Amino acid sequence: MSLYQRISLFILPIFAFAGPNDEWAAKEMEKQAEAQGSADSSFEQIVESVAADTENLVAVKTSCSGPAVESIPKHMQKLAPVKNTADCCCDLFSYGKHRVALSGEFLYWKPMEGGTEFALPTHPSTSSGMIPGSTSPHYVSFQWEPGFRVGAKYFLPDKQWSFFLSAANLTSSVSSHLSGMLFPLYSVQPLMEGGAGLIDFATSADSHWKLNYWVFDLRWNYERPFCNNFLFIPFAGLKGALIHQHFHNFYNGVNLQGGGIENYSIYTRNNCNSVGLQGGLHGEWVLGSGFRLLGDCSLALVYGWFHVDQNQSGQAGYSNTVDFSSDFQRLLPAADLFAGFSWGRFFDRKCKHVEVHAGYQAQYWWRQNQSPRFIDSSSPYYLLASEDLGLQGLTLGGSFDF
Repeated sequence: MSLYQRISLFILPIFAFAGPNDEWAAKEMEKQAEAQGSADSSFEQIVESVAADTENLVAVKTSCSGPAVESIPKHMQKLAPVKNTADCCCDLFSYGKHRVALSGEFLYWKPMEGGTEFALPTHPSTSSGMIPGSTSPHYVSFQWEPGFRVGAKYFLPDKQWSFFLSAANLTSSVSSHLSGMLFPLYSVQPLMEGGAGLIDFATSADSHWKLNYWVFDLRWNYERPFCNNFLFIPFAGLKGALIHQHFHNFYNGVNLQGGGIENYSIYTRNNCNSVGLQGGLHGEWVLGSGFRLLGDCSLALVYGWFHVDQNQSGQAGYSNTVDFSSDFQRLLPAADLFAGFSWGRFFDRKCKHVEVHAGYQAQYWWRQNQSPRFIDSSSPYYLLASEDLGLQGLTLGGSFDF
């Protein structure tokens, strides 16, 4: 109400009481009353509008970027009502304050590795001293194994940068058995006993393979929406791994050329600790109703420290035929691939978010198996397997963003 209107409300009754200009005073009072009622009505409408919009207020509106927010004055952005999040990135990210996301995943993967063949079956009619001409090696029977991964993500305030740290673990222990006439691929004992190029055979073989797999990722993400429905998030960081393997082969009934039967054991330990740089790209396609398609790929180059040892022992006076140990370093590439989908939902005025996802994931490590194979009984000649390790399978998980 203006100052003129306030003065009129006090003066006009005095003129009306004095008598003259009664008609004029009455009209002026009627006009002022109508103006007051209109002002009161406008104020009530404003209050009702604000009350209706408070249901859609987003406290972290300053975190958003886009035409829907840039058109709002800065001092009003914290209380700006959101009626159509498709015009803003609020449905995808929320910048402008400290945020943390915690995640957990269940892994159901199957590891596979080259260089784990332990026996070569042969026909019973094959005589000792002759390599079978048509046969296939017998490998370790790898199995599906459960694992887990936990992670934490921190969003820098008023930035589009975030840090993500995760740790994944999977252990595997498998055994394989083969019976019948066979050639023990890991044992140097038959070479020593056969002599003159002759090779002895075993009647059965057992193989035990163990894996303890730890992988750590530290990612620095640039989280910027590409458009309303697509997100492309490049990242870089560090990748570390502790990949420890034990390979125990036991051969029974090795027929010695010099006479007698030998039982032979070969125990190999192949440990690799590595760290290096990684880079990659994360992508999301927003389908609507909280659903998204996900994709993630990365490449890493790590520096690995290997410790490899092997002990071959048996009976008949050959208690310690081979006792081998070596420490060395290698530069190794690694790759990680994920494809799947997710569903998420915001709550608490879009300040918190829950999400679940599922998909297929594969990790590949080059030249992880460095187990030695001796190829000459009279000279210390050996070859390193230099075979690759791969893991692939189902990844199920969820995250909570607050």
